[in-house]
Amino acid sequence: MSTDDLRAQISAVEQEITRASFGPMKKHRRDIPWVMIIGALLLFIIVDRVIESGTDSGIETDLNHMMQQAKHEVLEYRHDYGTLPKMIHNPSLRPYISISDLGSNRFVLKGRLGNIKQELIEH
Repeated sequence: MSTDDLRAQISAVEQEITRASFGPMKKHRRDIPWVMIIGALLLFIIVDRVIESGTDSGIETDLNHMMQQAKHEVLEYRHDYGTLPKMIHNPSLRPYISISDLGSNRFVLKGRLGNIKQELIEH
């Protein structure tokens, strides 16, 4: 056997080994993007839930401040005019808060901001 024949056989065996070893790796490499995509989606969902729960508490706090402001304005109106207003006079609060007269100078403020609802009963 000549040296060239021996080199050709060695080269053929090396190529066969290379093909055999890279075959399963290519399939594994195709699985990695799906795993990464699923992992990224799960991470996004978790982060979105955390941000959403934090946002709801911020919206709840904002609505609470708006309700307190409306309450003070209604009480001030009642003090000045001796009666309750038919609606919230502050134009920035009016779209979010409504007033209902319960009689005997009692009232209910109902507020809604996003998905958050609050009710304040004043006696």
